Amino acid sequence: MSLQQAFNTAATEYDKLRGTLIPCFDDFYQTAIQAIPFDRTASLNVLDLGAGTGLYNPGSGRVMQKIGMLHEGYRRQHLRKWETFEDIEQYGILKSDWQQMIVQNY
Repeated sequence: MSLQQAFNTAATEYDKLRGTLIPCFDDFYQTAIQAIPFDRTASLNVLDLGAGTGLYNPGSGRVMQKIGMLHEGYRRQHLRKWETFEDIEQYGILKSDWQQMIVQNY
């Protein structure tokens, strides 16, 4: 097995196990959203928040959907991973959706 093959095998296995290996991995995106300072009476100078994930990582997409982000589409050959370019899925949440979610949670 070449070094490249060994790395690819290890990376694939890590991707499958990281939810178990990294404590609170599923809370990662929720924590990032909560870390944004937000006074619900203040003006929010952000139109939208976006994030992408590789097609081989459906767990990240589920986490983004869980926190209210919507699937916005695909970006073809957007990410270089090792020697190939990979497609990613794009997720986002608009300011108006964010504000509505904040109001519903108060």
